[in-house]
Amino acid sequence: MIIYSLYKIDIVSERAAKTVLGTGSPIDLRRYNRDAVLRVIKECGSVSRTEISDRVTLTNAAVSRITKELIDVGLVEEGERLVLKGQAGRRQVALRLAEQGAYVLGIAVTLNARDVVVGNGRGDIIDRIDCSDISLENPKTALRNFATRAETLIQRTGIDRKRLIGGAASVAGRVDPIDGKIMGADPLDWDGQKVAASFEKQIGIPFVSEGRAAALLQVERSQGPTSGLDDILLINVGLRLGAALMVDGNLLRGKTNDAFALNNFPLTPNRTLDDDASGFAILAKMRELGRSQPTNIDPGSFLRLLAESDLGEDNEATSAFAQCGKVLGRVLCTLLPILSPQLVILAGAVVRQPAYVDGVKSKLGTMPFELQTSHCTTAQSAVQLALDHHLFNSRLNIDQLMAA
Repeated sequence: MIIYSLYKIDIVSERAAKTVLGTGSPIDLRRYNRDAVLRVIKECGSVSRTEISDRVTLTNAAVSRITKELIDVGLVEEGERLVLKGQAGRRQVALRLAEQGAYVLGIAVTLNARDVVVGNGRGDIIDRIDCSDISLENPKTALRNFATRAETLIQRTGIDRKRLIGGAASVAGRVDPIDGKIMGADPLDWDGQKVAASFEKQIGIPFVSEGRAAALLQVERSQGPTSGLDDILLINVGLRLGAALMVDGNLLRGKTNDAFALNNFPLTPNRTLDDDASGFAILAKMRELGRSQPTNIDPGSFLRLLAESDLGEDNEATSAFAQCGKVLGRVLCTLLPILSPQLVILAGAVVRQPAYVDGVKSKLGTMPFELQTSHCTTAQSAVQLALDHHLFNSRLNIDQLMAA
């Protein structure tokens, strides 16, 4: 179905009309259509104007106007000439996202991942500052230190500040989507902190924040082989366990924003899944083997070192990872028949160790769902989250880029 705007702005799809025609605003229509075109270019990587027109149900003239604006502000550039399918001999210029068209900040604030990064509009991380030395004991002091590192990184990269369109923080715990407060961030003890508001005030750009597991799930669902799936469970295995569940395309949060807190799943009256399947559980087993972390390295870094090591013939270390993975696998056997997801994603530092993943799989048998591992880091999820909120969004501030 095609619906024509009363204001003769452009032609929009039925889905777009449901979203914006109720406002009767020509500006909203332009923003929505611009966002739709940008998202197609992002998804395709390299695409012709004709293909864009077919995918977003806009006229060729409308697409030409929108892409001209995007090229003029530096967000999109022309590339190679494409031969269109079914149109032998006819070539069109391909469009792609410009490498230096826009930038975002990504900040990772967790026990075992503390980074500030700058990413471009294509999602590439172009520079990074390791923030593992920032103490998380005092949240207000820590947030100031992260903001200071961010300013240092902005200056070091030499990017045009006007092209820095926003940022995102991927944080330990869960973030309330209404007031932006962190909750359930044990053992950080950062409950009640408004991370995005703090960074927005200190750095001076729009900011959003999200819990790490939820951020990873949203990124995985928006790209790659998981794109388009609506029922996904993601479990992040770092020092602590985190989980996020999407049902019918909606991220479940619950009345108090603590839906599916898998880490608290009881195994015995005195022990939870976090106690026996997390990174801390693996480190505890390592201590039992006489392999305590060196005094000059923090638990998160030591865990990553172990997880990324080739354990080879180290049967004791391999067994420690596998045993913890089996505990998670047993719990999933109980929960998954009820949840019935299309896909389960294992993410985080620990799943980089094959022995842990093999331990999980050994308990799942032939259950009817797909199991994948995520290679997305916390910092990468923050960059993608920032792009989704600030670039591939009808809220994009095009005027800021025009002034750059």
